[in-house]
Amino acid sequence: MPESTLTTLKTLLGIPDDSRDALLTTIVSAVQARLLLLLGGASEVPESLAYIVPEVAVIRYNRIGSEGMSSHSVEGETVAYADNDFAGYMSEIEALPGHGSQPDGGGREYFRPIGVCLVEGARTKRRNR
Repeated sequence: MPESTLTTLKTLLGIPDDSRDALLTTIVSAVQARLLLLLGGASEVPESLAYIVPEVAVIRYNRIGSEGMSSHSVEGETVAYADNDFAGYMSEIEALPGHGSQPDGGGREYFRPIGVCLVEGARTKRRNR
């Protein structure tokens, strides 16, 4: 039986008790909602992409107190944050059948997830279908 997302997240963060469960559950819910939006409004996260939820939740948890910042420097150490917490997973999201931009051979066209940019020459053009 697979571990629950909350249990996986607590293991990744090294949290042994239930003291942060409310916060972690809120983060997981927000990450799942954003992923479903990126999947074009899917009703549930496909099993093949379920690993993304706890991994992005770790990123979000580690940014608590630094929301809205692009970088943070303390005593010579600089931490830079990605603009999109899902950026490292977009190739997997796009590769999911029904969520890329390639025809499936059956006359239907699959669409690129919301907010993905296509580069044309030196310009970047945002394309939503």
